[in-house]
Amino acid sequence: MRAYFFFILLAIILSSSCEDVIDVDLPTGEPKLVVNGIIRVDTTQEFVPVEIRFSESSNFFDDNTPTQVDQVFIIYGQPDPRQPELLLNVAFSNLAEEVPGSGIYTPDPNFSMDQRIRTINVFPGTVFILQVSHEGRRSRVKLDLYEDRQLIKTARQIGERLSLRPDLVELDLSYLT
Repeated sequence: MRAYFFFILLAIILSSSCEDVIDVDLPTGEPKLVVNGIIRVDTTQEFVPVEIRFSESSNFFDDNTPTQVDQVFIIYGQPDPRQPELLLNVAFSNLAEEVPGSGIYTPDPNFSMDQRIRTINVFPGTVFILQVSHEGRRSRVKLDLYEDRQLIKTARQIGERLSLRPDLVELDLSYLT
């Protein structure tokens, strides 16, 4: 009977706990522009789906707030083999906010010409440059279009160098690309 009483007493002691509330003062910085987007080419579709989301960073525990940008467009083309910094077959896609205040930008349906990117104009190696004007500042982001095989090769190389499983690295990279 004593052993039974001892185990019950031990269970009560272990299941009770103390709780202290700790307030952490996190620094609040100036909001930064956050750009989220994906360009995934599906050769069975006529157009490349483009959706770019803009928001401003916030405090650690708060959600980022959607924001509007002054101007945003995509420049795309193939690098010149002799001078890779130059693009051949250059084209533009002007983007506009889908719903005012949403921060989601897609090819502008009200532009004088169709601004959607045709799949037949995009090849492996195509370079996309996203240019954004926001609060008087201009930013550019360059993206190179890769084939899935290049992703597998890159995952294998990273896995070997970091002693990680290549299949898990490939999965992580596929979420980022």
